[in-house]
Amino acid sequence: MAVITRSVKATLGFVFTPDLSQVILIEKHRPRWQDGRLNGLGGKVEAREKWRTCLSREVFEEANLHIPTQAWQSVGKISLKNWRVQVFAVRYDGLLTDLSSKTDEPVAWYSTTNLPPQVMPNLNWLIPLAKDCLTNVEPPTVSIKYPTK
Repeated sequence: MAVITRSVKATLGFVFTPDLSQVILIEKHRPRWQDGRLNGLGGKVEAREKWRTCLSREVFEEANLHIPTQAWQSVGKISLKNWRVQVFAVRYDGLLTDLSSKTDEPVAWYSTTNLPPQVMPNLNWLIPLAKDCLTNVEPPTVSIKYPTK
């Protein structure tokens, strides 16, 4: 009898200033392998929840920002083992001071041209890709599959 494993669906979102010079990152404490690292906002998609709905909910829960679901621009998808992650980006037109941490994982604005060394390694190419998707009239469709060992 074959064992069927369900893939975990998650979102990853990058919220930029209108000029794309800054991005919101969150200092992760969970999961353990991300502890102390900076990552984009997002999280697991709940049952019957749509990708963009999940991301808008997560951004509110983590950063206290209201981003309409239709505002999110698709950047691509990442597949890793049993994870499927949809990546999105948006320009935030509100006040930078609207941002506030709502959990024990602090959020803050960071320069997109000088990312701190503690960012998750893939953010060094995901953030420029997200910026490109927000500025390109016809953004590319990107699908990344990490090899399994």
